[in-house]
Amino acid sequence: MRATALRWASDDFPGWVEVVLADRAGRLHHIVEKIPVLTRVDVPAASVLPSELWLRAAYQRTDGGEAVIVHLLDGVTTTEDLHELSVAVQDLRWL
Repeated sequence: MRATALRWASDDFPGWVEVVLADRAGRLHHIVEKIPVLTRVDVPAASVLPSELWLRAAYQRTDGGEAVIVHLLDGVTTTEDLHELSVAVQDLRWL
C-alpha cells in the first residue's frame, strides 16, 4: 500500500519513522513504527524524507468498484488505532 515516509520519529534501534497514507476518501492516517515492521525495504537513517514507501497489508474485501479494504500486517495500527482501511486501488501493488 502506498504511503509517504515523512520524518524519523526516533533513532532508537532499529529506527522509527512516521508515515502518512490516504484512504479512499482522502483522509490522512499517520503511523509511527519501526522500519522493519513496516517494510522489507532498507531505509537508512541518511534517507532524504519525505519519500514514497510501500507498506505491507493484506486484502480483506472489495469496497465498491475502485477501493479495497486492507488490513495492516504485523500489529501495525494508525495513530487513531485503526488496523483496517479502505484504500483506492491505484494505491495498491499486488504481490
